[in-house]
Amino acid sequence: MTEEIDQLLKNLKLRRILDIYDEQLGAAEKAGVSYSEFVAGLLRAQWHERQEGALEWRIERANLPERWSLETFPWARQPGVNRKQIRAFAELDFMAKHENLVFVGPTAVGKTGLDEFGYLNLKPEQSNTFFKLMEERYHRHSTIITTNLMYDEWHNFLGNKPMVEALLSPAQRAPRHYCHTVTIDGPPLRIPQG
Repeated sequence: MTEEIDQLLKNLKLRRILDIYDEQLGAAEKAGVSYSEFVAGLLRAQWHERQEGALEWRIERANLPERWSLETFPWARQPGVNRKQIRAFAELDFMAKHENLVFVGPTAVGKTGLDEFGYLNLKPEQSNTFFKLMEERYHRHSTIITTNLMYDEWHNFLGNKPMVEALLSPAQRAPRHYCHTVTIDGPPLRIPQG
């Protein structure tokens, strides 16, 4: 790599290209790769690294209680989670169909990777915002909710029983319509701090 290319890649913060440039150049020369294929390969590697970095940043900012993935989830410790069902959801077909997921279960069973729905009662304006959001997303976007409240307890949290009934009614534009409800009934996974 020339000194100018090295400096430009540093200035443009293209760290991944900087790291792989010489190796990729040698491989491209050996394989007789065209200039456009060579550049595309460098840019693809940079793009993948940025995507991975952005994902890692979002995960860090989310302050998730656990850093589980499908590979690291403690399946053996949580018989209340259906591995086959969760793996099917991981294919994301429900998103293409604009279907919703609601994970229901007690605290610490492994259902949550977000701020839990139902820990704090909402003010009327917050409830109205939630209802409006659900209405706007209905059959346009998928929504995933995790909660420790069964559906019949949602009115205690949201504070407006008629609106909750409308929200949960299959005849209305509701998250429960076009929805997969996953009830997790198993032992707690978090080890008590003592």
